[in-house]
Amino acid sequence: MRFALYDKDPGISPAIVLGTLVLCFGLAAWGYDPQRGFGALTKRGG
Repeated sequence: MRFALYDKDPGISPAIVLGTLVLCFGLAAWGYDPQRGFGALTKRGG
């Protein structure tokens, strides 16, 4: 955002941010188990 305000070339930074976003989303989507869901976190230890 700072580079956009000063009208400077951001270089490769946006590509790194977008690549990290895609990688993290891909890992999260791959590791998510819809049968277990988020409710299993509260049901254990009762």
